Amino acid sequence: MDLLTSHTLHLIKNCPVCKAKFDEGQISVVEKEEEGKATVLLSCQNCQSALLARVVEMPFGILGTASLTDIQASEVKKFAAGERVTFDDVLDLYKK
Repeated sequence: MDLLTSHTLHLIKNCPVCKAKFDEGQISVVEKEEEGKATVLLSCQNCQSALLARVVEMPFGILGTASLTDIQASEVKKFAAGERVTFDDVLDLYKK
């Protein structure tokens, strides 16, 4: 288990939906920008929900933010590589 995975499991221990315990095999590192910064996906084998989390290692500990989702790691990579959505894109869609 690498340090980032270990820290992520320390920060997010259980699934927020069913309370099942996460283990190392349920974490996918989706994007690792530089040392100590990554986007990870924790997938619950029990209820099939997922947490998309941004994890940053700091000198005093680890910080993270997470969103509950049903997305898969392959989808995160696909959308991250796509074009950015602009305000005009949103307004155009709203007008339709």
